[in-house]
Amino acid sequence: MKTISMVIAEFIQSASVQNMSDQTLWAAKKLLLDTIGTSIAGSNAPGISQVYEQIADWGGAEESTLLMFGDKVPLPYAVLVNSIMAHALDFDDQHVRAALHISSLLVPVVVGVGEFCNSTGKEVLSALVIGFEVAVRLALEYRKRSLHFGFLPTSIIGSFGAAAAASKLMQLSVDETINALGINYSQTAGNRQALLDTALAKRIQPAFGAQKAVVSTLLAKRGFTGPRNIFEGQAGLFAIYGCDGTIPEASIFSCLPNIWEIEQTSIKLFPSCGGNHPVSKLSLDIVEEMDLNAEDVDCINAYLANESFFMVGFPFKMGEYPQVSAQFCAAYAIALAFTRRRIGVREYNDSTIRNDKITLEFLKKISVYSNDMMVHPPVPEKRIDTVEITLKTGKKIIREMSIMDIINPQNTTFSDVEKKFKDCLEYTERFSGEQIQSISSSIGRFEQVNNVADFIADYLVVL
Repeated sequence: MKTISMVIAEFIQSASVQNMSDQTLWAAKKLLLDTIGTSIAGSNAPGISQVYEQIADWGGAEESTLLMFGDKVPLPYAVLVNSIMAHALDFDDQHVRAALHISSLLVPVVVGVGEFCNSTGKEVLSALVIGFEVAVRLALEYRKRSLHFGFLPTSIIGSFGAAAAASKLMQLSVDETINALGINYSQTAGNRQALLDTALAKRIQPAFGAQKAVVSTLLAKRGFTGPRNIFEGQAGLFAIYGCDGTIPEASIFSCLPNIWEIEQTSIKLFPSCGGNHPVSKLSLDIVEEMDLNAEDVDCINAYLANESFFMVGFPFKMGEYPQVSAQFCAAYAIALAFTRRRIGVREYNDSTIRNDKITLEFLKKISVYSNDMMVHPPVPEKRIDTVEITLKTGKKIIREMSIMDIINPQNTTFSDVEKKFKDCLEYTERFSGEQIQSISSSIGRFEQVNNVADFIADYLVVL
């Protein structure tokens, strides 16, 4: 009987751009554009300089480029820095059903490995689609068996997708790919404590997953071996990483899909945890429709689906890095809607948060609860959030929204992502309008790129 890792390796080997529709490749280009934009915007976020300086001090072989900075460093180092940049603003995409911020791992890996291997744009897009598929299929099975929220699926499961993508680009054999997946499993880690403590380590965990996936693939290519029963073994993933121990059928990971999971991935509208998105959108809509100001509000109660409450139900604490606390605080997102009438990258800047006395004062009017505390709670599995606003006139405004109403992958076009991309690059104040349009257009025809290394040198280095 074939192991799950063998079935996955055979799937990676057989899947190719010929199996993918134009719609699938457009989804890949959309996520590539989005992730490069969030990476550039996140290039000067708290924590990036420390990681960059350490990597620069280490030096090493000039194999892959640090986006924006321009340094060429060993491939695993480049992937580490580029991945933390992608995830720093919590503006990167998410696959809601799988609970993955997968592009923050996969895009740095396929771009970095693509440069390392002199891959074409079409090969990079194909590897990106395959990496998504492997990660999401694993994550869906992982979520079915998960017993608690302590582990971080993006790091634990996402790294397998990153290893799959790297294996495809490096043209590993089936046996080498199994070893890459196994070596990756030997390094598997990721938990949510940094999120709970609002520490900078929260934004580097996916980057660790991306880095170890590349290291695993490079070692496998040299003949280093890894465990093979990494999913169904006595000490396999489904036995010890917070799961109930039941094993999925290997066949789940074998067949080519009609619709690839990359098409089911959502683009974020706001630079904060996805758990904030429904109340962010609800609050902005109410403010605009009723032309409300902060002074009009007496108090606000927000009721979040339990899973969202676990991540963003905390009170805001300034701390050493207020950006992280604000990104994971539903109350802060609601407050911004009423005090600033927008919720964007500039509003989540550390210095802006520290000096925004109006928003900090407005937070005193907001209380956040789990929605099982409501008299008539919404259906939990639909993840419906509620905002209840009481105006000083005594009038109450109550609105509900599901997370899928706001983060629906079918509702975001390439043009929508281009607008977000433009906002991200303008935030850095380092790109002209002509440069922004040129990068966006080039990614729109990325399948025509002959060498990803040239694309990076031409567009993604700002000296």
